[in-house]
Amino acid sequence: MRACSPTPARGGAARLIQGMLLAALLALPPAPVQSDEVATDVASYQIQARLDDTSKQIVGQERISYRNPSQDTLPELYFRLYLNAFRAPDTLWLREYGGGLDPAHPGWTRVDALRLDSGQDLLAGATLDETATVMRVPLPTPLGPGQELRLDLGWTAQLPRSFQRTGFAGPFVFAGQWYPKLAVYDPRHGGWNREPWHGNAEFFADFGSYDLAVTVPSGRVVSASGVPEGSQDNGDGTQTARFRSEHVTDVAWFEGPDLASQRRRVGNAEVEVFAPAALAGAIPRYLDAAQLALDQYSAWYGPYPWPRLAVLVPPLDANGVGGMEYPALVTVDPPPAAPFGLDQDLLLPEVVTLHEIAHQWFPMQVQSDEAAEPWLDEGFADYLTTRLLEQRYGVPSSFVDAPFAQLGYRTVHHLDYLAFADSDVVTRRSWDYSRAQYGSAVYSKGSLALRTLQGYLGEDRMLAALRLYVARWRWRHPLTADFVAAVQDASGEDLGWLFQPLLFGTDTFEYRVESIASTPGPGGYQTEVRLQRSGGVPLPVAVLVRFADGSEQTARWDARDTQATLRFASTAPAMSASIDPGHDVALELNALDDTLFAGMPPTVLGALARGLGTTQWLGRLYGMFG
Repeated sequence: MRACSPTPARGGAARLIQGMLLAALLALPPAPVQSDEVATDVASYQIQARLDDTSKQIVGQERISYRNPSQDTLPELYFRLYLNAFRAPDTLWLREYGGGLDPAHPGWTRVDALRLDSGQDLLAGATLDETATVMRVPLPTPLGPGQELRLDLGWTAQLPRSFQRTGFAGPFVFAGQWYPKLAVYDPRHGGWNREPWHGNAEFFADFGSYDLAVTVPSGRVVSASGVPEGSQDNGDGTQTARFRSEHVTDVAWFEGPDLASQRRRVGNAEVEVFAPAALAGAIPRYLDAAQLALDQYSAWYGPYPWPRLAVLVPPLDANGVGGMEYPALVTVDPPPAAPFGLDQDLLLPEVVTLHEIAHQWFPMQVQSDEAAEPWLDEGFADYLTTRLLEQRYGVPSSFVDAPFAQLGYRTVHHLDYLAFADSDVVTRRSWDYSRAQYGSAVYSKGSLALRTLQGYLGEDRMLAALRLYVARWRWRHPLTADFVAAVQDASGEDLGWLFQPLLFGTDTFEYRVESIASTPGPGGYQTEVRLQRSGGVPLPVAVLVRFADGSEQTARWDARDTQATLRFASTAPAMSASIDPGHDVALELNALDDTLFAGMPPTVLGALARGLGTTQWLGRLYGMFG
């Protein structure tokens, strides 16, 4: 899903404290993970679909090949019918999300036929849950461990007006979540994944291959996730385009009459960016961002595994489909409209492109359950995005880099986290959050928790831990516990004390310099620095002291006690003391009082922050505008 982006009101608050949240430039060594593993296909689809250009209905047939991946015997199957979440204003999804659907143009899916390839009808026994987004299908003969079956479906789907990752706007169509799809059966995830589709939730699917043949009006540009395998004119005003995907969890497609495109070879993949003709001038910007993402993420976590990546910039009136990920296809947002060339200083196109392509690793290869454990894809995607933005554009300017203002993307997340810092738990299910808290906990605290973990482990050990996690769980369905185990195995440490506040609790990180004083004596000066930890987590931090002769000394404070005094011997008096000078504790509530200058009282802002919790108040104000 699209990366975290502030409203204009949020940006003003962010700039107020962005200078206090700078971090060291990230530059991890590029030793790529090598793996010859490929996904084991569980659910594969052959789909033929025809678009009615007037009604925006899709009539489709699909042949599904399904293999029971477990050691259990399955007496039934479950299907996801996602578009039914948009069938009426009072659906569970729309109630939780808060509306927004054009009621004159709803979306729905109707299964018209369902049978085994032997011809035995299954539709008569099928039932829908109360949300109509999950369909239960009893089997006449239970499916044993490792056994396979084939199903034939006929169905009709009504696309809504552009809304939440799918739909149409004028002649333009983006088809996402558009076909009946088998749910996941995995005993480690509780058996059949049959939770209704919720307003905050995304998706979860098994790997397989997809053969797609989609028929649309002639003269349209049509593309999809997967490799194009030709197009034919049907002689009746329509054309049929074919695409093939291997070892993926989904397929999506789009078409329109005025889409321009450009291609570029990046590693072993061909990247093609599509945009409305009116926005064609921005295509190179997205191509550059896509190349940056594929190159660096491949170096960090293993090569991009598919031969093609399609990037769609949707028309301005179809912005509801922007900012979403599918295997080998991402949708992004149009470039910002800003006067005086300032659109180049607003890095929104880069942010959303890097974020969506990060999803090609998490969860398109490391396929976690995006609904039950959303932080494993969104928190990871924004952690990757922030790292790469800071490496490419610098820490303070990784979101806005204008002549008169800079703003870091980590700062955006820090403000968002502060809005709910006292109640954010990263590992809740998506439907257990309010809409406002979802972004704060999953995207912001999730990515900042990973950055804080990196600060403790160091860049090399963090990279090794993530590589181990990817190597173990690529093409599989991990849980948070699997990530924790990979980090502990790679680091050789029991990190339960740190994972508890990072992922499972609400204890906070907070330090300050209480005082600094230098006393002359024989041979030089003795400096005492008094420190305080008011946060609940005793995470060790560095303490940097700068002296009047330009020298520096760094010590490590274990922070086990809430107060400590560090002593330094030097030839000159101390000028300042700073806790966490590299800003490695990304989840610290307030960095305004981390530095104190000798001989000066605490700053007005620092005193206000200590007495009134100013930065947390700013965070709540920021959240109100979200």
